[in-house]
Amino acid sequence: MSNYSYNSNYQSPYQYNAYKQMGQFFFVNGLEGAKQYPVLPNQTILLMDSANPIIYNKKSNSLGQATLECFKIVPINENEIITNNQNQSTNNEYASKEDILSINNKLDMLFSKLNIKEGE
Repeated sequence: MSNYSYNSNYQSPYQYNAYKQMGQFFFVNGLEGAKQYPVLPNQTILLMDSANPIIYNKKSNSLGQATLECFKIVPINENEIITNNQNQSTNNEYASKEDILSINNKLDMLFSKLNIKEGE
């Protein structure tokens, strides 16, 4: 018989656990800890610096080659969030119905001055 005992409570960082990936941050010691944290191929994990307000987003491609993005955590107040949401809803990339009608009227005026009928 072997003297080896198996600890079923141990979970390797290499093991995939969907709940941990979606519901928790993993804490690391600085940038070097984030660089050394293992990531499976095609995996993205969020790492939080245990000493600084920094979050690391570590992604790996299908070959297991990892890239690391660093984000600084900056506190904001509730009014800033509301203002940003309102600005995003008013800064629209698409033309409104009024914009299109205005352009259409200008084109009609231009065509009439040039004596061009629609469809020619």
